[in-house]
Amino acid sequence: MALEDDILAALTREPGLKGREIASRLGLDKGVVNSTLYKLRLRKLAWQDSGYHWFLKSASRESGQTIQLQLDTPLTKLSRYYLHCLSLDDESGVSLFAQSRFSPEYIELPALPEFDPEERSLASFAGVLELFQRLRTSASRQVPYLGYPVRLRAHRSEKGWEGFFVEPVFLFDFTDDALQRCAEPTLTGELPTFNFRVLKSLAMGDDSQIMDEAARLAEELGFSEAEPPEVDEFMARLTEIREDWDWKEQMNPACLSSGTPLAQITEAGIYNRAIVFGCERSPYTKGLEQELAELQRKTEEACRPTALGAWLRQDFTSFRAPAAQEPQLLEPLPLNSEQRGFESTTVRHLTAADVENFRPEQMESLYDFFTEKAEYWKMAPHLELVASQNVLLALPGKEYVAYFPRGGTNYVKFVPGSYQMEWLHPETGRCFQKRRIALVDGNRDFVPPERPNDDWVLHLVKIL
Repeated sequence: MALEDDILAALTREPGLKGREIASRLGLDKGVVNSTLYKLRLRKLAWQDSGYHWFLKSASRESGQTIQLQLDTPLTKLSRYYLHCLSLDDESGVSLFAQSRFSPEYIELPALPEFDPEERSLASFAGVLELFQRLRTSASRQVPYLGYPVRLRAHRSEKGWEGFFVEPVFLFDFTDDALQRCAEPTLTGELPTFNFRVLKSLAMGDDSQIMDEAARLAEELGFSEAEPPEVDEFMARLTEIREDWDWKEQMNPACLSSGTPLAQITEAGIYNRAIVFGCERSPYTKGLEQELAELQRKTEEACRPTALGAWLRQDFTSFRAPAAQEPQLLEPLPLNSEQRGFESTTVRHLTAADVENFRPEQMESLYDFFTEKAEYWKMAPHLELVASQNVLLALPGKEYVAYFPRGGTNYVKFVPGSYQMEWLHPETGRCFQKRRIALVDGNRDFVPPERPNDDWVLHLVKIL
């Protein structure tokens, strides 16, 4: 009772604290505080808003829920259409064989890195480095993910095979350099994405409705908040708002379940387990389904003064650019690493003369390279010949143009022979002297001549 009294006293002094903030003020473990807070809510002594802020029950809160009317505006129809397109692009989701006669498709972890009391590196867990090595040399362009929690799905094939598939509920990204040689596998720390395979198994409706469910869950879990929730916070909320899902163990990211491995469990359901695995990266930007779901609820009146509204009406005669302080049609989601890489750090207003004489140096280097050095019209993308983080344009056996966006040591698979090799440093436009090399084994690592962390272009031309 003393702990409950201390928490209630903290909320009396500072309404709206988050669980982690209460734990910090009281000098207590965050997991213990969050557990106590949920007990206080069950006893109707406290409540939590959508942003994970806690209040005493006596504090004012909105009562009831707003009923969302189904709109039928052009914007609603357009948003539904693109949600459906996304569902077709990401229709498979992640589903791995629980048991495999060959190399395992996943590695079960003893702890989540964020909560490991021993603060071990992910690479120290058995099997992780071997998995990353397979992904690094694979031609399938798979990238690593961490999945938590994990659902086992029972399956019976038409040919009579019976078994289980492992399907993580959330997918957590690793940093872009995770597959670089000698790199330490590290999570980005960003919010995860949903595994649509799990949503299709547990939610009702067609593909576009599944995408709606993903957007609705993201909103209910507070994924669009300026200060995103932590794993233990959104997992506690998920088990509460989706209590009808087939939870088999209590979800506790700070203490994963042990005992019988996933491969030997024979009962379907969601388990407090975490895995590392490889799969192809989703083809669309994270958070896009959430923004589209929000857009389809906007009225024509809200959309009318915006550029989007003018475009939908095909009438820009009365449109004016809104002032900076005017409200936005859609509150942007926090940038993820993919978007942050394209974020401009400098804002400059260009004059008409600036636009007319716009000749960015890197674009000129790119133009000169492809028009003077490479027969690009004969080549085609061959992503299967390089690692997943790289890009290759090639006429195999004749010419190769490889782009290494993060530098480092990178391999290219090629037809053996004698080649003329040249490096291009895109940032400066500098080309490094051509030299002849003999490639005999069909797979070779290449190291940039300098500044190994910059992006580089490697050009190989077969010598006849």
